[in-house]
Amino acid sequence: MKWKVFVLCIILVLAVFAAGKFSTTTIGGVATGYVPVFTVVGDVEKPLKVDTLEGFERIKEIVVVSGAASPDNGMGIISPTENIGYMTAGRLYAGIRLNFPVFEGKSSVENDGKTYGVSIYTQRRMVDLKTVIEEKHGNLLIMGRNGEYRRVKNDGYLEIGDNTIDYVCPDLKNRVADLAGIMVDPPVGSIMDAYYDTLHFLENDKNVMLIILDGFGYHQYLYAVEAGHANFLASLPPANMATSVYRPVTNAGLAAMYTGKPPEENGVNSRKQKDIKTPTVFNDALVMNKKCAMVEGDIKILNTSLEPRLNVDKNSNGITDDEILETALEYVNGDYNLLVVHFHGIDDSGHSYGDIHPSTMEAVSRTDGYVKELVSRWKGKVVITADHGMHSTPEAGDHGSFCFEDLIVPYIITDGEGRK
Repeated sequence: MKWKVFVLCIILVLAVFAAGKFSTTTIGGVATGYVPVFTVVGDVEKPLKVDTLEGFERIKEIVVVSGAASPDNGMGIISPTENIGYMTAGRLYAGIRLNFPVFEGKSSVENDGKTYGVSIYTQRRMVDLKTVIEEKHGNLLIMGRNGEYRRVKNDGYLEIGDNTIDYVCPDLKNRVADLAGIMVDPPVGSIMDAYYDTLHFLENDKNVMLIILDGFGYHQYLYAVEAGHANFLASLPPANMATSVYRPVTNAGLAAMYTGKPPEENGVNSRKQKDIKTPTVFNDALVMNKKCAMVEGDIKILNTSLEPRLNVDKNSNGITDDEILETALEYVNGDYNLLVVHFHGIDDSGHSYGDIHPSTMEAVSRTDGYVKELVSRWKGKVVITADHGMHSTPEAGDHGSFCFEDLIVPYIITDGEGRK
């Protein structure tokens, strides 16, 4: 009986090796191979209809590859200053032979006093990350479409999932499924630092004003400073680069700033979510008996323990930022330890005209003046940053994509001048 078990074991191992031994060759978009089974891999949005497969035998796979990759249908590879490229699951599969042997374990049997052992390997559709990203880029930031945020070394693997590209850790056990993209050489800072910096200042009995410039990317900051549209910001210490989170939209960005946690942890990764699953800086401030206020536009964006003071466009000039400033000055003149002020005008103009359009730069200049007035009156520390950036579109501007324009924002810490 033992020899039968041994023979069965050997047959299973040979079957595993055979399944991977016969390579596939793509001919006219149809891959031929060993196992006569249809497998559709990559970039398929509609059911595939094959009229004829005449002339092909023993088909293993049909790989359908999209004509172009973009932030919406592919995994991005970017730097803090450049969108390097985008790759779909189908393009990765068609472009690189993904035959990666993974050790699964050993099996052995005893027969006539001897031990016969075999090692079991399976083949996974996986490639070494260094095959895709040059080794000189030692530090990477991995972002998943479900809000994952991982700083890793240039190590690990990319694996084809269910029409997705997944990041697999070097241990081959942990992964980030459905990558939005990878940022090479990311900046050290992130918008989540706003939580930790604010908490640090409050713990040291310093008042903090957090000013959020909605939709103001780092590239817009540089352009505005160089072109003379942000003279007050230019007078402050130069802004550091900071990463936003994926997806780079207001709900997710604010939740990351208020909690110090990425979307996968705080539960807000799109415009759809309003409830935060983790404690916020407002919870921490109230425990310390700090007096807090939040000044918002005309809608409540997130549900937190601190109710925002909303502002409508009372003078019908098309913006609420002037009303936000007026309300914020009331709190500046009061006895508040933490004040959050969220301006929306730059984002509104960016959507309407474009990220560096003259009308958007007018909004930057106007907001720059508002920030100057607040800082000149505040007694304490000031943190100035943005929830996300803005990229150009054929129509105007937008955000929410895996691109450097949306994901890299300015981050400034300065002192209020304390004048009343």
